[in-house]
Amino acid sequence: MSQVANQNDIHGFFNSPMAQQQLQQLLGEQTANFTASLVQIVNNSNMLKNVNPHTILGCALTSASLDLPISDKLGYAYIVPYKGQAQFQIGYKGFVQLAIRTGQFKRIEACAVYQDDSEYDVYQRLTSLLPIPPKDGVPIIGYTAYFELHNGYTARLAKSVQELQAHATKYSQSYQKGGGVWKTNFHEMALKTVIKLLLSKQAPLSIANQMSQAIEADQAVIVNGQYRYIDNEQDQPPKMLDNIVFERMITAIHTGYDSRGRPFGKKEAREYLDKNNYTLSQEQQHKFLSA
Repeated sequence: MSQVANQNDIHGFFNSPMAQQQLQQLLGEQTANFTASLVQIVNNSNMLKNVNPHTILGCALTSASLDLPISDKLGYAYIVPYKGQAQFQIGYKGFVQLAIRTGQFKRIEACAVYQDDSEYDVYQRLTSLLPIPPKDGVPIIGYTAYFELHNGYTARLAKSVQELQAHATKYSQSYQKGGGVWKTNFHEMALKTVIKLLLSKQAPLSIANQMSQAIEADQAVIVNGQYRYIDNEQDQPPKMLDNIVFERMITAIHTGYDSRGRPFGKKEAREYLDKNNYTLSQEQQHKFLSA
């Protein structure tokens, strides 16, 4: 009896004038179908039935504004229950979809890196229509993301499994306690993390601005447009690289050596930017591309 009452409460909340007015503003004629789908998602999850419905509505409104369907099967966006609240989470496919919509990407992809991979194997997995499959039983040692813009600019980012585990430990309280989506679906979270970090740190500012809502909303509890991060610290936004330091970096790329006489090229430059959480201005990106 209580389950029937709970389902009626859920149906009543999302069909209330308050909820319907907000959904109608974003979805128009699609509101009825969206509401029915949302109620079904909640009713199919015993955990979501017991969270604050206002936070579920916040997730729904955010997914509608980003035009990313909420579905465990599709992998674009999810509603994740945690401590009686609903968190909005964007999947790996969701970030890729949002990037593609900017119209500036020729290619964007992420993949696992296996122990016996060569650089060619990884590049093929990122770019080929028929990538070479890994051998059975070979362990995954990391994850990498790559994009190429239509103007020729390319960027990549790689993280070892240990680095991603450290990232999860730092930013997820539930993972620290042995639970949460990092524990149940490490592969998906690892793919999303390298894509998200790559876009936030190395995509041109024009693209980063378009995707700022998605990056801010990811893993947030959302009520009335306000974001709270109850399971994690929000990633620190990347810092703009000082132009004097940038010019020294370009000089080192041209000479092939840094100020200490160590070999230095674009690979080392990207590693420096990633390690220190730096990003480049659009003018710097063009100069870096042609260096």
